Formats: sequence, C-alpha cells, structure tokens
Amino acid sequence: MVASGLVDRPSVSHYRLAAHLLLAVALYAYTVWLILEIGPGPRVRRPNDPLAARASTVLIGFLLVVMTWGAFVAGLRAGTSHNTFPTMSGYWIPPGMFDRSPAWINVFENGTTVQFIHRWMAKLLFLGVLALAAFRWRAETAAAAAMAVLQLSLGIATILSGVNIGIATAHQAGAVLLLTTLLVVRHRAMASPGKPVSVIIKS
Repeated sequence: MVASGLVDRPSVSHYRLAAHLLLAVALYAYTVWLILEIGPGPRVRRPNDPLAARASTVLIGFLLVVMTWGAFVAGLRAGTSHNTFPTMSGYWIPPGMFDRSPAWINVFENGTTVQFIHRWMAKLLFLGVLALAAFRWRAETAAAAAMAVLQLSLGIATILSGVNIGIATAHQAGAVLLLTTLLVVRHRAMASPGKPVSVIIKS
C-alpha cells in the first residue's frame, strides 16, 4: 500500500488502502469470534434465533461494504469535498457525480460519487441495525443500536468538521466497535450447547 504512493503520485492507492483495512478487520473479526467461542458463556442452552442470525449476518456483510467505501473516501480524500449534512453542499444529488468516463468508474474513483455512496449506505446500515433491535430487543441488540447511533453521529461530525483527524479516527474506531456488537448478536443467535458445570460429590 505504501509503495503505491511512491510510483505515479504521492498518495496511496485507495484500492490497496481498502484491501489493507479489510484484511485487518477480517483478522480482528476472526479473533473476536474465537473469543466468543472459547470464552466464558451462558451455562443454559439458548434456542436458535434464525431471524436474528440471518439479519445480523446480512448487516455484518453490509457493514464491510460500507467500510470499503469509507476507505475509498479516506484514500481519495473525498471527505473534504462536501462538508454539509444532510445535503452535499446544498444538493441531495450533487453535480459532478458522473464526470468520469466510463460511467461505472465514478463509483470507485470519483470523490463526490464515493462520498455519496458511503453516506447513503451508512444510513441504510443504521436503519437496518435499529430494525433488528426493534424486532429482537435484547442487551446485545440494544448495544448494537446504541453503537449505530454513535457511529452515524461520528460520521456526521467528521463531515461537518472538515474531516478533523481526531473525529475521523474515532469514526473509524466506531466502525470496528459496531462490527464487534454485531458479531456478538450473531453469536448469541446460535444455539448454545452450554458449559458443563463441575460437581463435587462429597462422600
């Protein structure tokens, strides 16, 4: 990734930045899952919850897509182009979204289009997490909903601040914490075999 910024232009490839981020996130998610599997858990068997399992799986996958476009925003420095909310510089659909040719390349390399996509996918993710919490209100889904609210707020603050580095860093960390809460929701939606309880018999 770093080497990509030393060839044609003095900035890293946003594609390699996104790949680097997603690999790190995948390693983190696997680690969290292992901790949930082997760590202390409930001793009482919990029934399967297919709805929560499917919904959380979809939300985790969608979150990874949102994070990918967030990496594109960071790599292209697209966050500084439109610093208003809820509109983008006063436009719901800002001009210049399809200035590049061919048209499909704008989705990946046009800063305005990339920020537009990231914004609206983030809003859909936010609504999806809240919907899951509404249908399955538990401690873990409530935590995911609270994290989704905080993460959206951090994203808005990042834009309005002109991409203040401290707020932007908190926004990136918030994405990882939201992923963590959704992993917990997914894990607890599975049937738990319970932990064996050791019994000492006195003669």
